Amino acid sequence: MVGLALNGVQLSTKWEAPENPIIKINFDASFDSTTYRSVSGIVARSGEGEVEISKSQLHLAVDTAFDAEAIACYGAVLTGLEMGYTKVVIEGDSKSIITKCMAQSVDKSQVSAHIRNIQREKSKFQTITFRYAPRSANRLAHIVATTSLKEMKMIYLRGVVPGYANHQWLLERPRELD
Repeated sequence: MVGLALNGVQLSTKWEAPENPIIKINFDASFDSTTYRSVSGIVARSGEGEVEISKSQLHLAVDTAFDAEAIACYGAVLTGLEMGYTKVVIEGDSKSIITKCMAQSVDKSQVSAHIRNIQREKSKFQTITFRYAPRSANRLAHIVATTSLKEMKMIYLRGVVPGYANHQWLLERPRELD
């Protein structure tokens, strides 16, 4: 495994499946600063790498890309709750948002309202972990977010990804050993 290090922890440069029965929910945001719109891309996958859900959500009146990432992370948490998952890993490529979600202290940044919402929902899971993933390990959620913003199409799919993201999903899918 070729990886990166963050605070002494080895990071994978590609998406890795969680251990069963944990569900990994990746999120990313795409932001348009001219219209103040953003789209959250969210993909939940099982320990076998199978897609449980893929979705994108449009958000209006978003001030910054930082806000867009916080909103997308909150959307990932809500997706876990809506799907009834009890053990989740929330993974995204915004180090600062992931760090804020893991912190025990009260956030006082511009995204504090979103972080408070996330903190409030954490107790509803049996286990919830927030992890930073480099963009290369978060490509599927990134493709869903950026393409949905370009096309202004929102999606909500169970068991599959949209056609435009299928190639990336096939590349990331865990392979069975011979």
